[in-house]
Amino acid sequence: STIICIALIAGLTYLKRHKWTTVKSTKLAFIPKHK
Repeated sequence: STIICIALIAGLTYLKRHKWTTVKSTKLAFIPKHK
């Protein structure tokens, strides 16, 4: 069961990171040349 717990935590962490990356990419896409 320990392995399952670790796998779940790792999966959630990956999803959070992936979600952040998607949000950043979307914002950058909406603001192409803001500099």
